[in-house]
Amino acid sequence: MERAKALSEKATDNAMSSDRKNTREATRLRGLIKSEEEKLRELKSDLKVKQTEAANFQSLLENLEQNKEASSLLHSTNDRLATLKEQLKQAQGEIKEEYNFRLLDEMWILMGFLPIAEEFRQIVAKLEKSKRGQQSKYDQEIGAKKLAKTIQQELVDGHVPLAINVPDENTMREMLNDEICKVCGRPAHKGTPEYAFMQARLDAFLASKKTVEDEEEVEPLFKNDYIGELNRMYNTMHNNMRFLTNLDGYITKAIFFNFEKHSQIDKISANIEREEESKKKILAQTEGLTEDQLVSAYYEISEWWSGRMQAERSSEFLSTQIGQHETTLAKYREEYSKISEESSAAMYARSSQAILKILNAFTAAKQTNKREFLNQLENAANEYLAELNKGDFRGTARIVEKPDDSAEIILVDVDGTRVYNPNTALKTTMYMSLLFAVAKLTTIKHENDYPLIFDAPTSSFTGSKEGDFFSVIGDIQKQTIIVTKSFLTEQENSLGESLLDKPKIEKINARKYRLKLKRPFVEEDLSTIQTVIEDI
Repeated sequence: MERAKALSEKATDNAMSSDRKNTREATRLRGLIKSEEEKLRELKSDLKVKQTEAANFQSLLENLEQNKEASSLLHSTNDRLATLKEQLKQAQGEIKEEYNFRLLDEMWILMGFLPIAEEFRQIVAKLEKSKRGQQSKYDQEIGAKKLAKTIQQELVDGHVPLAINVPDENTMREMLNDEICKVCGRPAHKGTPEYAFMQARLDAFLASKKTVEDEEEVEPLFKNDYIGELNRMYNTMHNNMRFLTNLDGYITKAIFFNFEKHSQIDKISANIEREEESKKKILAQTEGLTEDQLVSAYYEISEWWSGRMQAERSSEFLSTQIGQHETTLAKYREEYSKISEESSAAMYARSSQAILKILNAFTAAKQTNKREFLNQLENAANEYLAELNKGDFRGTARIVEKPDDSAEIILVDVDGTRVYNPNTALKTTMYMSLLFAVAKLTTIKHENDYPLIFDAPTSSFTGSKEGDFFSVIGDIQKQTIIVTKSFLTEQENSLGESLLDKPKIEKINARKYRLKLKRPFVEEDLSTIQTVIEDI
């Protein structure tokens, strides 16, 4: 009819072109008609796109509704995983186990140095004392008796006196000014023997300096100050003794800290594994949405609602536009028909109008018949759904058309809301019901017929529901082939074959066959495997 419409319009146009009286007006109207038809094609194409967009957004929202609990759980799981992974990264970054480097970089190698430092101090002190004794004897030998008389520097009771420069000049002057002996801590006021002793020590030191300057240079006993250098070295080490004292505890604490961090990392890693396993289970239970879609649901739901509403508003606007252009097109066609009636093209014009009306009738009838067929299919499917779910919740089956001219069957509750997560048995019976309905309608129409073939159809059914299934099958007047293990018991014969459940088989009024392996066979050799078909 589309082709007939095009040919009839072309014939009318050709006939009109020979009518000089109406040629100009006919050309104008034909141009307007073609323009309106082109606009209508574009608008209908845009309408289909927008309807598809609205359906896609609706599908996303429905899937979100279906999986909102999974989405919530996944969102929480991902939050916990992010926190745990950040804690793991932080704990791993806090571990410092470069012990070989820390031996030198943080001076851990000195942990056992304290006994060595003490032994070093004792050796230096012994050397210092020996040096002072040898220096004292040497001074006596070179004529230092005069100086010794002044300060009475001589060996008393076998004890070696301090060197003349100990304490040094500045310290001696400070003690005299403060009138206290800062060596023993006792007061030494002016006019007391103590004060006079300190003054004498200072005067003797100054006199010794003057004597040394006046006297001829005497070859020193010790030409180098190695012992003094050792003493200064010890003083430098002594300043770091506090660090060495705490080093043992510091190292122990550092190693224990690393052990604790490893224990913490093990616990965090175990928690991460548990959360990852939980995440896998959540994703395994969702259908139609990827992880990214589930995660983004919280952030994109408003966008999806907005997208659907915008697509629906655009669809409404386009539908209005289509209606307006269809009215305009009808007006132009009517005007064109009037001028055609007044010309030699009247016959062609009437034929074109008749063909157009037939085409419109066919188009409307096609859609009406489609909806009527889907309604019949829906009603028949619900009859079978009720039979297959006696005593159980079944809902109502609805066949929904989509913008792409396809359709899908869904379950709805009594209030019209969709049942998103029917159990496996209910979902199976829903599709079975549709299959039985198709078989029933095709048999009634006598347009064609085909066998129904089922492979383990009742694997998710209870015993009573399985009985309902075979009861429905018994009423279907068409060839039906069912492959099932439902009539095998758990008992085995001597060959290891499952025994038949004869009471159940006797209830089935149909041809029955047993398919089994031919025995014996070689388990490792595929060529020995054969199928035996026995008539029951």
